[in-house]
Amino acid sequence: MKLKRSTTCGAPRTEHAGETITVNGWVNKIRDTAGAVFIDLRDADGMLQLVFDKASTPDLYASAKALGREFVIAAKGKIVKREGGINKNLPTGEVEMLVAELEILNEAETPPIEVSDSAKIDPELRMKHRYLDLRRPSMQNMLKQRSTLTNTLRNYFGERGFLEIETPYLTKATPEGARDFIVPARLHPGSFYALPQSPQIFKQILMCSGVDKYMQIVRCFRDEANRADRQPEFTQLDLEMCFVEPSDIYNYLDGAVKLVMQEMLGVEIPTPIEHMPHSEAMSGYAIDRPDKRYDLQLADLSELMSKSGFGAFKGAVEDGGVVKALRVPGGDELISKGQFKSIEKDAKGRGAKGLAFIRYKEGELDSPIAKFFSEEELSAIQSATGAQTGDMVLLLADKRKIVDGIMAEYRVQMAERASMTPAREYYYLWVDDFPLFEYDEESNRLYAAHHPFTSPADEESFMALAEEMRRTERKVTPKIVDLAEQVKANAYDLILNGIELGGGSIRIHRKPVQDAMFDCLGIGPEEAEAKFGFLLRALSYGAPPMGGIALGIDRWIMLLLGLDTIQDVIAFPKSAGGQGLLDGSPSLVDLELLQELKIKSLAE
Repeated sequence: MKLKRSTTCGAPRTEHAGETITVNGWVNKIRDTAGAVFIDLRDADGMLQLVFDKASTPDLYASAKALGREFVIAAKGKIVKREGGINKNLPTGEVEMLVAELEILNEAETPPIEVSDSAKIDPELRMKHRYLDLRRPSMQNMLKQRSTLTNTLRNYFGERGFLEIETPYLTKATPEGARDFIVPARLHPGSFYALPQSPQIFKQILMCSGVDKYMQIVRCFRDEANRADRQPEFTQLDLEMCFVEPSDIYNYLDGAVKLVMQEMLGVEIPTPIEHMPHSEAMSGYAIDRPDKRYDLQLADLSELMSKSGFGAFKGAVEDGGVVKALRVPGGDELISKGQFKSIEKDAKGRGAKGLAFIRYKEGELDSPIAKFFSEEELSAIQSATGAQTGDMVLLLADKRKIVDGIMAEYRVQMAERASMTPAREYYYLWVDDFPLFEYDEESNRLYAAHHPFTSPADEESFMALAEEMRRTERKVTPKIVDLAEQVKANAYDLILNGIELGGGSIRIHRKPVQDAMFDCLGIGPEEAEAKFGFLLRALSYGAPPMGGIALGIDRWIMLLLGLDTIQDVIAFPKSAGGQGLLDGSPSLVDLELLQELKIKSLAE
């Protein structure tokens, strides 16, 4: 390589006119005219137009004509102001280089995908040829922004006394939550490691080991179906600290979020970040991660409808269900009769018995159910929803789970339809005061709403529940369900624009309380010892009060860059089917290796 670069392609500006520089990069685009060849040269820093003049450098002109897209070249020449049109889309758009020397560093075959942000390319093709896809300016920017985020977090927490400590990747399988990825242990035939879904247990043990503040930007693994905001392997910011209360966690994270927004986007966000109890989130938004960029809440009409003459709504409430209403601003024009029928069909497809509406027209109501309500009830519905002339109100009566699931999603859809969702705005929110347990009617079991190491906010009511569970030999009764519903957790989630960035809690640090938690979850002493014995032993030797949180780095970057999938913020992501299309993983292995591992494949 004779022509080593003196600067990057994205550096030259008008103040550099007259200087001779050397740049290296990839040929992005070639434009051949009668008198010159123009090449857009691209590197990780930007793009620069190179000019090969036929009259003054005929040999170079001929060489430039022979170049192809994605050839790697080095060029030396003088920076001049553009005589032709200025390219306002490029930071270097006011200058160009008059090439005096050219070196071809490598040729390239015709690329199977276009290296351009404007090209529409099949996502699977992009992943298969990721080495080309990552050359696109937007992807280079993503990699830089991701690095900025992780470096900012490391520096922020490091300056505040957090130690970055690595926890194991080969761990013990704990069949709680999502499926584990398992790894055969060659030296222990028939036994398996598990790849960690999180470092939760190990970071608690670090607190038991005298570490005051821990942090790690860590890779985690979950064997679950892919979604737009999930991948089998993902990265999270993991934190844990001793002798803290929830307010300490909030203070650390508020400061970190504020700094990240300044460093990455130059955006100032107000702190302290707003808090919302879980009960308020479910009541007003039907979801525990509400998007508060727009002011649109659900109205709970259950009490009003319990005394109504409309049998469908009254019956739903009497059966233990709820009635909720959603105002659609301008909905009378935004939602036609045909569109409403499609929405109603969708609701029925999700398990609802039906969906009702009220249109608020000038001086009148349009609704097939209005005749079932008194004037006072209609007035109460309008007051509760805040409906005005031109609006439409959607009403749904059914079991709470069905109503909340449907109306939470319709709130987002209707806000978008009414153009209420602002682009490039960032609304952070803490949701706290969660229930400690969730009850599953089908299995008649209590489950930890977060994880089984989350401490109760009220230990007295929690221990009363545990005592009742012991009395029934861990069989769930209606009384236990009632007691469980009253127990709140020392848990909190951080939300951005209606997406959960992550969550955490104050942990159980005393073994009797942890034993009681296992009792509530129907986990006996032998099972608890088999799964979590090493943690329980650590808790028995003077564990301090502790708490922490984990935030999804991939999801956070996705939201900050305004992207739709975390595949676009991971250098080498998996496909929707969990495949690595670049390297062909997962793949079959040699029979000899399976025999050495004492494993027999049952796959046909």
